[in-house]
Amino acid sequence: MIKVIEIQKVESYAVECKFNNGISKKLDVYPLIQNHKNLDGIDKLLDEQVFKNVRIGEMGELVWDNIIKCQYNGEITLMNYDISPEFAFVHAK
Repeated sequence: MIKVIEIQKVESYAVECKFNNGISKKLDVYPLIQNHKNLDGIDKLLDEQVFKNVRIGEMGELVWDNIIKCQYNGEITLMNYDISPEFAFVHAK
């Protein structure tokens, strides 16, 4: 199972990371942000200060904490936005 094991560099809307197979790749996240415009709060990732707060999750995924706003039974909850390590590996260059 592929996992991100290190975030090597964070640039404007891109994350360079090392995977557990020893390969380093750079993922352009901007297209994902554009494709997920339906998610309330995704535009927060356009703020470079917020974007650079990416971390590695328990399953080796890329995670931004408390980005997506969800409403259920009148209550608003903030949820994490994550990118699976498999997606990151396949789509990064």
